[in-house]
Amino acid sequence: MSTNLKTILISLTVAVAAIFTYVQVDKYLEAKKEAETEFKDGKKLVSSASANAENVLRVEYEDSNITFNELFDKVDEAVKEADKAIIFVSSSEIDDGWKKSAIAYLTASQDALRAMRSKYQKSLDFSSHLDFVKDRLEDYRTSPYNEYSDAADRQRLKRYSEELDEKNAAVNAANLEYYNSIKKLESAWKANNQSIGKEIMIKKDVIDKVEKKLTPTPVKP
Repeated sequence: MSTNLKTILISLTVAVAAIFTYVQVDKYLEAKKEAETEFKDGKKLVSSASANAENVLRVEYEDSNITFNELFDKVDEAVKEADKAIIFVSSSEIDDGWKKSAIAYLTASQDALRAMRSKYQKSLDFSSHLDFVKDRLEDYRTSPYNEYSDAADRQRLKRYSEELDEKNAAVNAANLEYYNSIKKLESAWKANNQSIGKEIMIKKDVIDKVEKKLTPTPVKP
């Protein structure tokens, strides 16, 4: 093989290697840029979800004229925002450590929001049934006595009262569940704030104020 041909082959080999290296580096840089973009987008979604959740949680201790239906809509919207962030972060090429922290925090915030909704839904159910029972009692008191219907009326009132007790128990259980979910959110915040970044999370003082508002009053012996 002539010297010129050897030189050409060597040059071609070097050129191919250089092109391959360039392509690999280019792909790496492209993947890195994509990961950085996803990370930035992920942080924006987490920040948005946190802002929505925070606005809802503030209802617990700030004066507000919000109706039950408006509150439920806000809770549902905040849960959807968290869902959106979780889905994006889960499927992205973001660092695994940050990803796990963000998902744990967002899931805890969702659980707290759902527990909040359950608490107010059950409170609304109790309030509505209480009004119903009061109306039935008033009807019974103001109606002329009838020996044939009196026993049946009393039985109905007893059933209504038992249903009211059940709904009251459901409210108490929902309150406790909500309180526990806020405690878990606080734990998730403490465990993950250094990894995620406090600036894109629910403000700690908001969680603290909600927890203080929900803390059960000790029963005196």
